Amino acid sequence: WGEGFTGISGFKFKDYTQITKAEAQQLLQRLTGVRAAGPLVEQKFSSFVLTIDNILKMVAVYFRVSAGISVVIMGETGCGKTFSISYLSAFLSIPFFKLDVHGGIGEPEVKEFMVEPIRLAQDGSTVWVFLDEVNTCDALGLFKEMLCDHTMDGKLLPSSLKILAACNPYRVRPPSMLRSGGLTVVKDDGDKSAMRSDLVYVVHPLPETLLDYVWDYGTLNKEEEKRYIASMLRTEFEKMKRGLFDMAGAQLESFITLFAETVVNAHEFLRSYYDGEVSVVSLRDVARCIKLFAWFQDAGPRIKSIQEGTEVGTAPERALESMVLAVCHCYHFRLMEDPPLDEDGNDTKGRKEFKEEMTKVAKDHAFVRQHCDAKIRKALSKEETRSKLAGNKFGLELKEAEEAKDDHKVAKLLSKGAEKGKKEMVKGLTWYKETLTATMRIFMEGMMHEDDEGRKFLPAGIAPNEALTENIFMCVPPSCLRDPHPPPA
Repeated sequence: WGEGFTGISGFKFKDYTQITKAEAQQLLQRLTGVRAAGPLVEQKFSSFVLTIDNILKMVAVYFRVSAGISVVIMGETGCGKTFSISYLSAFLSIPFFKLDVHGGIGEPEVKEFMVEPIRLAQDGSTVWVFLDEVNTCDALGLFKEMLCDHTMDGKLLPSSLKILAACNPYRVRPPSMLRSGGLTVVKDDGDKSAMRSDLVYVVHPLPETLLDYVWDYGTLNKEEEKRYIASMLRTEFEKMKRGLFDMAGAQLESFITLFAETVVNAHEFLRSYYDGEVSVVSLRDVARCIKLFAWFQDAGPRIKSIQEGTEVGTAPERALESMVLAVCHCYHFRLMEDPPLDEDGNDTKGRKEFKEEMTKVAKDHAFVRQHCDAKIRKALSKEETRSKLAGNKFGLELKEAEEAKDDHKVAKLLSKGAEKGKKEMVKGLTWYKETLTATMRIFMEGMMHEDDEGRKFLPAGIAPNEALTENIFMCVPPSCLRDPHPPPA
């Protein structure tokens, strides 16, 4: 599907990886025999990304349901299982009911949920019921009966009622996922109740009968993931009001490719950090990152206004800063500052290496070369040594603050006591890190009180240390967006 190929008599097959959304919908219409997409498609799924990958998966679901074969999809969280089934039902104009299964749900709740779908299907109308994450609760016996026998409590369900399900993989965590910079659970070797916590997903084993109907939904490869991310970005940028995101044309497309490549590389870094475990990042993280980017774009000028003498910058520069802050918020703080050695005694990657990898993506990209200020290009590509600062008071204070890993003090020294030349002479404090550190400092100062002389301070007993600074940065944007976020490592 990726590049097209030449068949018999020189017939050239189409490269379906390059189809537009309209072409993808037409293809899905032909494959399912639907004359037009349902009215809810554009209302509820305008941001849904259609690719040849998910079209083939939806068509496979459609044919299985049409043939009366039970559908049980297994896939990683955030790989698009739920959204694609919801989209397909809306595309086919079929009433759709979804039950989000979790550990607190029992058989009574499932039976209560099924009352309305059963009522609607009594007259022969097709109704879909989707049971999401069925292996997270203890009602697997009932789910097996509904999916395999098409009965509930021994009573036959309407033939027009189609039941689909999704489940999470039953897989043991790699050792790297047990790393933590905070609280850890110490288990007693004899405690069998803790065995499920060793799994990537806290799930129950599926009944043997259900296993015959399970099929792997798969994961996205790097190029497919990049296409998904680019399409998600285009959709969201179209919604952003003029002025909030003041770029268009070739400039906008160049930024989209930079953003997509940065997020894909962030995903690759985290998967490598966790020994190849694919579940640590997903498209849900991408959606969260884009939402945070929009927030930083909107709040950026107000954040800059707090720091006297700070220029807001051009549209490309503001977009680059917002991208860096959003990527840091979603991915950087999941990593440990000083990760332990691996099982072979070798160093493992952490936050420093993550910043270096993200900087590499940006500094060589066409967007930075063509649309960003020379100062930013220099900061992204050049690092001077600290030797020029050695021997003076500023250099010694800065060195002590860096060795103590006090980012708040580092940023304060740079903004208060350092000239521009001194900022550029500090090895390792790249534009990437400086952007993050300066924003974290502004957030911290926003939490402080101010005395009559303009000096800022925290209440007695509270120190503006690294941990507090990071947690404030992690809490403020999600609180404004009311969006859940992972805690820093």
